[in-house]
Amino acid sequence: MKSNQFLQKVLRDLRVDLLDEFDRNFERKGFFNKPWDARKFGRKGSL
Repeated sequence: MKSNQFLQKVLRDLRVDLLDEFDRNFERKGFFNKPWDARKFGRKGSL
């Protein structure tokens, strides 16, 4: 039973970390350390 609770906690923590990183990608306008490509159709604004 303890191993199941541990696994659930690890998965919950991992979920929170991944969701935070996903949100940070939009704040950085890039995927981790690689910036997104510029828009191809000349519109203003960012992706």
